Amino acid sequence: MTAGPRVSVCVPTWMGAEFVAESVGSALAQDVEGLEVVVSDDGSTDGTLDAVAALRDPRVRVVTGLRLGLPGNWDRALRAARAPALLLLGQDDRLERRHSPHPLHALLSHHAHP
Repeated sequence: MTAGPRVSVCVPTWMGAEFVAESVGSALAQDVEGLEVVVSDDGSTDGTLDAVAALRDPRVRVVTGLRLGLPGNWDRALRAARAPALLLLGQDDRLERRHSPHPLHALLSHHAHP
C-alpha cells in the first residue's frame, strides 16, 4: 500500500496560462518527499490547462468544475488536497528554494506521518 502525499501545494487558477507552468514548476522543484500539487481551474479558456498538462508530472492533479469565482476556487483546491499539510500558492507566484529552513520542511515538521 502506497502512502498518500505528505504535503499538498494548492494552486487555484483562472486564465493563468502565462504564469501557471512556472508557478507549478516551482512547487515541483522543491526538495520535499510526498509532494502533490493540486491545480484547481475555474473555467479558463486561455490554455491554462494545456500549460499544466505540458508539465507531464504525476504529482500534479487538476480539478475543474463549475465557475466558482476566487473564494470558491480556492476552497475547491483545498478540498481536493489529500495531504494533512497544505500550502496555497497563487498562479502567478513561485516557491523559492533559498529559504532555510524551507517553509515546506517547517510545515511538514508539524505534520509527521504515521
